[in-house]
Amino acid sequence: MGTYIQGLDNLNKASQLVENHGAVVCGLLMWTDIPKDKILISVVENGMFDAALVVADTNEYMYVFESIKDQDDPRPRCFLLMDKNKAREMAWPKNF
Repeated sequence: MGTYIQGLDNLNKASQLVENHGAVVCGLLMWTDIPKDKILISVVENGMFDAALVVADTNEYMYVFESIKDQDDPRPRCFLLMDKNKAREMAWPKNF
């Protein structure tokens, strides 16, 4: 299990992160293009809840990269850049 942003309503997590926590919508950036003070968040709409995964290392990045190539996964997703310290405050577990 990865690290997820906590403390938000179950739905519309991307909007909540943008409107209330300073995140910015972006595409899937190259790992090397992510600024050192930011972190990539992958938000996936799962129906009854959204999952906001903190992409904290290259293993998580490759997992996300491979999952977007999965043509059998119709779930909507978006990517956000967020201040790393703010994400750490909201994340569980805090392992990045």
